[in-house]
Amino acid sequence: MSTVVCGSNHLNSDTYPCPNCHELGKMVKAETLKNMLNDDLLPNSLESFSLCLSKACDVAYFGQQVFYKDDIKVKIWFKENDQFVPICYCKGVTEADIIEHIAIRGC
Repeated sequence: MSTVVCGSNHLNSDTYPCPNCHELGKMVKAETLKNMLNDDLLPNSLESFSLCLSKACDVAYFGQQVFYKDDIKVKIWFKENDQFVPICYCKGVTEADIIEHIAIRGC
């Protein structure tokens, strides 16, 4: 079962291995990189980058360059053990929010 990732480009099914952990990544849209990478690290081309799907790997995105977890503006939810890291960056929804709504509020 693969990790479902917001911002991944489902139109492109190409997958490439992470240069660090060698697990297959998930292609992401240029817009995702533009929003996630620290501005001073943005490459000239934002095309053909993948998200490393390994929870244990410190690589965030890879393509013609490799970007690590420290190179991004916000944490990647599935790479952290923090229930307050956003799962949905657009709406700011965290694991804690989901647990509260399902387990506590029953909705």
